[in-house]
Amino acid sequence: MSLPRLSLLLSGIGFLALGAYFLLFPDSLFQLFDVASPPNHMLVEIGAMYGGLEIGLGLAFLVCSSQARWVRSALAVQISVFGGLAAGRLFGMMSRGITGRMFVGFLLVELAGMALGIVAFRRARQMMIQSNLH
Repeated sequence: MSLPRLSLLLSGIGFLALGAYFLLFPDSLFQLFDVASPPNHMLVEIGAMYGGLEIGLGLAFLVCSSQARWVRSALAVQISVFGGLAAGRLFGMMSRGITGRMFVGFLLVELAGMALGIVAFRRARQMMIQSNLH
């Protein structure tokens, strides 16, 4: 399997798994941060944003990983999504003075997802050029 498709496959599985988890167990996000259980309308919002949105991204990455003509576009989305998450997290951590191990771990995962996407995007371009030469 090529690196570009593997990158999308890993991202797809990761987002799909996290999305399913937060859709089914939206209160776990609050437990993770040791916050009292929120009202039901907040759980619906967590289920939609952390559940439904991540499931949608995961499915899109998986579908795109199987279609050669969509791979580079999907990798651009992967880079943007992980980059946006990392930038938002870094901004929040710096502006609020948060340096906890959990937040640093999340940031590292997001930066790794972005870096993998960049490397895979470049590799996909090289593969396209090589296939056009032959």
